Amino acid sequence: MGAQAMTQDNETHQAEVPMDAAFSTRSRASLVREAHLRAEIQRIAGMKAGEERVLARLDADAIRLQDGDISSSGNAIIHENLIHKRMEIGAHRETLKGYEEAATAREQAIAKLNPSTAEINARTDVQRKAAALVCARAETDTKIDAAVTLLRQLLKGRAQQTSDLADAVGTLALALPPDGLDSQRFEMLLGSLPEDVGSQSEQWAGRFMGRPKGGKPYIVRAENLAVTETLAHAGIYKFGEVIVLGDDEARELLADDYAAPAERAPWRRLWPRIMTVEAFERVKTAAEEKSLAPIEIVFAEDLARDCEDRRYWASNQRRSPVSKRQSAAPANAVEFQSGLRISVKALRRIAGPRVGEMNQPGDVIESIPLAQAWELAEDEAIAAL
Repeated sequence: MGAQAMTQDNETHQAEVPMDAAFSTRSRASLVREAHLRAEIQRIAGMKAGEERVLARLDADAIRLQDGDISSSGNAIIHENLIHKRMEIGAHRETLKGYEEAATAREQAIAKLNPSTAEINARTDVQRKAAALVCARAETDTKIDAAVTLLRQLLKGRAQQTSDLADAVGTLALALPPDGLDSQRFEMLLGSLPEDVGSQSEQWAGRFMGRPKGGKPYIVRAENLAVTETLAHAGIYKFGEVIVLGDDEARELLADDYAAPAERAPWRRLWPRIMTVEAFERVKTAAEEKSLAPIEIVFAEDLARDCEDRRYWASNQRRSPVSKRQSAAPANAVEFQSGLRISVKALRRIAGPRVGEMNQPGDVIESIPLAQAWELAEDEAIAAL
């Protein structure tokens, strides 16, 4: 009867959802799908641009052949070449049309992924219902925690009674079978009881709703960051966006309490993926002073850390040539605004001969694509100052 009453109470009870609770308008799956579609659109745009260049060349060839056909009064060979060229142009135009249709189809798919106002409202209603269930279950878990605590006390009291019984029976020299005092069942029950049920449930509920207990705002430092999806957010962030995290999650993503590489295995340290609001303000100030984007300042810091780790690894492996090359800038180095020295020879190989002509130490490269700089880092052509 008591259990039935408790069940009915749980069914009728409606927990209050916090008034400032936030809910995401789209799921992670939707955002990831859109990102994939946009990547495909970019790929199609590249192929379309290549096809347009081919068509421009073919059109020019066709005009030249047409002029030759007119001036030669219908030369058979030129006329036949003109016909083949026009057929080739027609085939490429069909290919170009296919690219345009493929890009349009993907744009339409992206449009369908963006929810309407009615769809957002319907999603919010479901999310609010889920949040109410989470809050109600957290209250139930608090009651369970109290019941488990009481049961633990009762079991410990029974264990003490069993111990007293064993002392009393021991003087009687009774021939009892294994577990003759009926203690193992309750010892196993006591050992199976979880610890701190209510607190853990409260922490889980906070994370699931996007309101972690003791949460603080941080700034995403990585170019892209994916964390666990919640009712409040899809869990996909970009550089510079605000993310609210609890202490445990933040400690892992900050990565500022890891030891030096010599004290860790594996040797390479994890790069921080978030930073404090104060650290982001310092990054923005440095970026303004150097006329750079904040992400370039962060990139320079990561690259310097990478060079430090490479030097440590090279010295531990006794790879003296690599260690020397990384520990000092090359003689024909130029200064990058983010505080790095980059080999001109490597730049000539990657960025072209014009940059390679800047062979005076101290010359400043106004900008360089991050992808090229990363490639330089992988080729061990960059040394940090």
